Amino acid sequence: MQVAFRTVLTAPQFLLSREAPGKLDAYALAFRLSYFLWSSMPDDELLAFAAQTKLTRKGVVRAQVERMLRDEKSRAFVQNFTGQWLDLRSIRCSRR
Repeated sequence: MQVAFRTVLTAPQFLLSREAPGKLDAYALAFRLSYFLWSSMPDDELLAFAAQTKLTRKGVVRAQVERMLRDEKSRAFVQNFTGQWLDLRSIRCSRR
């Protein structure tokens, strides 16, 4: 059973989303923004803009990214991105 679970949970089809090449639709953009900046699902506001197809407008995308970065959930982006990119997770901090 462990081998079967490991196989399923590490399969690229399970871990990665496959999409057709080309321009992203509003929902795909909402999910990518949300998982990149928040490491979480899009909130109601982001989904509402996607539903109205307003999220594909340049000014709207910028405003939403700025809103998302002001949100407390954006700490996940800072920790995950810098932890992987700069390998900050391997640095041990001693607290006095």
